[in-house]
Amino acid sequence: MASLTRRNLIKLGIASGALLATGEGLKTPALAGTVKLEYGGKDFSPATGVERKAIPTACWSCVTRCAAMGFVEDGRVVKMESNPASIRTLGKMCSK
Repeated sequence: MASLTRRNLIKLGIASGALLATGEGLKTPALAGTVKLEYGGKDFSPATGVERKAIPTACWSCVTRCAAMGFVEDGRVVKMESNPASIRTLGKMCSK
């Protein structure tokens, strides 16, 4: 068995990182509770599975005024998404 040197420790770290990066556990989406079922999207609470109410709105963070959909759960907006029915932005929204 090889002694644990700094070089071997670095090799072990790189190999472990490569295995983790290609593993199935890291391939799951970050928002696993979000499911788009139809044009315009639907959103479901990951905790309860209840469909969130979608309210059309606009983002006023810049001059583009992107059309957006706000998803409401328990009276609070919990997610913002672009509105695919928008003829101005064609369903796109910036990161602001």
